[in-house]
Amino acid sequence: MKKKYSDFSVSCYLFSGKAAEEIDSILEKTDCFVKRYVSGESVFNSEDSTEYFGIILKGSLNVKKNLESGRGYTIFHRKSGDLFGGGVAFSRNPSFPCDIYSQGETEILYINKKSVYEILCKDSVIAENLISLFSKEVLVFERKLELFSTSSIRKKIAFSLLYDDYAVLEKFRLPYSKTEWAELLNVSRPSLCREIKKLHECGIIEMDGKNMRIIDRSGLEKIISE
Repeated sequence: MKKKYSDFSVSCYLFSGKAAEEIDSILEKTDCFVKRYVSGESVFNSEDSTEYFGIILKGSLNVKKNLESGRGYTIFHRKSGDLFGGGVAFSRNPSFPCDIYSQGETEILYINKKSVYEILCKDSVIAENLISLFSKEVLVFERKLELFSTSSIRKKIAFSLLYDDYAVLEKFRLPYSKTEWAELLNVSRPSLCREIKKLHECGIIEMDGKNMRIIDRSGLEKIISE
C-alpha cells in the first residue's frame, strides 16, 4: 500500500534528494496511511486536533475561515505535493484554527508525528527539507498579512500574481475559480473582475477562464510599490 505512493512522493519537496527506493524504505517503517475524499468533503473542522502530518498526493485543499455570521473566506489553497497540518500536529495546543475542504477528488498521505520525529533524527536531508518548508510557510504568512493590510484591490491582485507559487511563470493556470480567488484576496467577486478587466485593458495581464498570462511584470511591481 505504501510503496505505490513513493513515485509521487519523489516530487514532494519533503523528499527532495531521495530516490523512490529510499522513500519506500522510509514509509515501510512509519505509522502512515492514505485517506481519500470526494470534492467538497470536510477534511478537518475548526478546533479538530491531529497527530498526523499530511501530504497531498492528489487533488487540492481549500483552507477556509468560517465566521459566526455565516460568511467565510479562503485563507490558503493547498495543491498536490504540498504539506499541511504540521503546525497543528507539532503544536502544544494541537487544534486547527480553520476548516479544510477537499477540492476535487483528493488523496492524502498522513504520517504520524512520532514517525516524523524519528525520520528527522535519522535523516538530515529530510530534516533540512522540512525546516526549509516551515521557513517558507512563515514567509507565506507574512505575505498574507501584507496582502490583507492593503485596501487596494489592484494591489492585492498584483501581490497575488507576483508572490504565489506559480508567479515565476509568464503563463499559468490558476488553481482556483474567480470566486475562490476573491475569497483569498478578501474582496468581492465583482470588484475582482472589474480590476482584472482594467489590468487587461492596460496591457498588464491577459486572462481567459483560469488561464493567466502576465504581459507586463514590471507593471505589477509598480502597482505594489505605489
